[in-house]
Amino acid sequence: MKLLFLFNVLVCCCFGLRGQTVSLNNLENWLVDHEADKVEVILDNLQPLLKQAEKNGNRNNQVLVLKALVKIYAYRLKDVESALICAKKIKQIALEEKTSVYMIDYYNKMAEIYFYERLGLEKFNQYTDSAIYYGKKHFPKYPIPLSYSNSALKYLNEKDYQKALTIFYSLNSWSNINKSELYQKIYNNIGFAHMLAKNYDSVEIYFKKSLYLANQTQTKNDDFVRLLNLGIFYQETNQIPQALIYLEKAKRLDNCSALIFYKKKLPQTLAELYESTGNYKKAIEYRKLEIQYNDSIQSFNLNEQISAFEHKERVKKLENSNQILELEKIAMNRKSIIYVFILVVLSMIVTFIYFHFRNGKIKAQLQIAKEHLKRINVTYEKNYAERETASKSMMLLEKENLIISILTRLKNDKEKFSESDKPLLLEIISDLDRSLNNKRWIDFETRFNKVHPEFLENLKIDFPKLTQNEKNLCCFLLLNMSSKDICAITYQSLESVKMARIRLRKKLNLTNTKEDLAAFLANYSKRKS
Repeated sequence: MKLLFLFNVLVCCCFGLRGQTVSLNNLENWLVDHEADKVEVILDNLQPLLKQAEKNGNRNNQVLVLKALVKIYAYRLKDVESALICAKKIKQIALEEKTSVYMIDYYNKMAEIYFYERLGLEKFNQYTDSAIYYGKKHFPKYPIPLSYSNSALKYLNEKDYQKALTIFYSLNSWSNINKSELYQKIYNNIGFAHMLAKNYDSVEIYFKKSLYLANQTQTKNDDFVRLLNLGIFYQETNQIPQALIYLEKAKRLDNCSALIFYKKKLPQTLAELYESTGNYKKAIEYRKLEIQYNDSIQSFNLNEQISAFEHKERVKKLENSNQILELEKIAMNRKSIIYVFILVVLSMIVTFIYFHFRNGKIKAQLQIAKEHLKRINVTYEKNYAERETASKSMMLLEKENLIISILTRLKNDKEKFSESDKPLLLEIISDLDRSLNNKRWIDFETRFNKVHPEFLENLKIDFPKLTQNEKNLCCFLLLNMSSKDICAITYQSLESVKMARIRLRKKLNLTNTKEDLAAFLANYSKRKS
């Protein structure tokens, strides 16, 4: 629930709802409609817009695109350096144009970078406070909602819900923009703040206000999310009939362009509600839909990881290419100097030999640099292949464990179904059984052995008492997976994973040592390779 809340706060403020020009609205709408697209597609559309704005000298459009790029680099690509460069360009424009609004944009974007990457809430608070101070100084009667929303987020992180609510309520007095666009997001955030403060009566009031205003906007995304939030609220307060009403309404808007993370939450919640009411036929229907969305999310996350890795590799290759170009430039300069000296002082043979020697040395350095770059490129390509192999294997295992979990629940509750539903249930169980096989684990071991050859074989020889599950746990730890990640893949509780780690330490003779289990396995793999 809290993750949904944080996303709503940032959606309210990340593009700066200042009611500026039509181009701003077009950019906002485009980003919302294409938020789930591949990051390369978004960048391919934004970069030409930025170049065109720079060419035309349109400062306003430059700032709009730079703000969007800050979010893409910080949130999607995890490239803090590029995000900071875009933010500093906004500051440079603000100083050149002497425009206070752009300076406030700079402070707000710096705050968002520190929030997205968890670089330090202290810095986030400092930039947020600077944006508010600057806004009050230059626009005392015209508050900037982005700054105030970030400030409310600061107090929510500190669990000071009353101060956060005070800030959200203060935005109600702002009447300089379209109320339906802004207020429905503010009311939604007020509702979540009341939820965290456990003021449940107020939660229902403001969620319904937000839904009413969302119905007046053109996009159906807001309607879908507000209906989903109301349904989840009624579920958590055990008001099952009301929850089903709002969630079924949201289901009818399932073809909107809302993020797939929201769409997965809908069938998951509906399945839980129908299971609690004994309507297992409906529950099965939504569990199958949940599996489909889970596969889509896994694919989306894998593409995001690959895109982020490829982006970092491109940046590193560009840096190395720049180094080689610099060496080539130095070599050309040295060669030119030698030719000048030959033409001017032919008699200075010693000087000619000296510079000829230096030129040869630079060429040798250039050759060494090129060979070094070639080795780096080979290493990068190998790392990319290893990460892709490991990620795909993890996705297959998580999918199989999810199917096993659902299959187990269906088999355990088989007697609860009516005689008319049992043929359908048995058919679904049969389909799920056929989809399961040990090939995924065999495939995982095959892919894992490509990354860490002979690791499992060495474990079998040195620690013959390890069970298959304990060997699997060793593999997960060697891949730097946390206990929570292992829980998500194996569908075990966190306590079960912790106990499994304790038993594994005992079998690896680490009981009386302080050595980290993952570090031990990493060192063991290096020693045996």
